[in-house]
Amino acid sequence: MSVLAWLRRLGMFLVGLRARRAGLRCARDGYRVLLGWARRSGLRPPLAHTPTEIGARFQQRFPRLRAEIGTIVQAFNEEVYREKALPSERLAEVKSACRRLRSPRQWPARFNVLWRGE
Repeated sequence: MSVLAWLRRLGMFLVGLRARRAGLRCARDGYRVLLGWARRSGLRPPLAHTPTEIGARFQQRFPRLRAEIGTIVQAFNEEVYREKALPSERLAEVKSACRRLRSPRQWPARFNVLWRGE
């Protein structure tokens, strides 16, 4: 790996750490967490798909996380497309869903998807 590629990866890692320490401030942050989580799990959504289509694809691969993925995607759609600020209770639901996504309990399912290469 070249030095430039290594520095780029280090920069991305540091930006991710800073964002994670800042916490979720809106549903967009939750959706970014979902996309990053999926990318690290071996899923790369096509750019032409809508958030709802992407969420459905992730729910298909991770059926145990159907509710969490649905919560994040639905909140993102409400915030972005309806241009509506989420109430604090709804944002708390998104934060909780993101915590459950990141749980080590989900690692076996993630490894399974990575192994199968889906």
